[in-house]
Amino acid sequence: MGTLPVREFLDRALTVSSSDGLAVHYLRREDLIAMRRAVGRPKDLRRAEELERR
Repeated sequence: MGTLPVREFLDRALTVSSSDGLAVHYLRREDLIAMRRAVGRPKDLRRAEELERR
């Protein structure tokens, strides 16, 4: 089993802030796909395929 470069994923995460200071961080699509594939559960693999089609 390999390791995921989670710190790298977090460093590349995007952030959107609202005018009242709420910040939402989210992973880039390719990193989210990699994480879902690494977990390997059937539902994660299906979701990774869905994300790749978009």
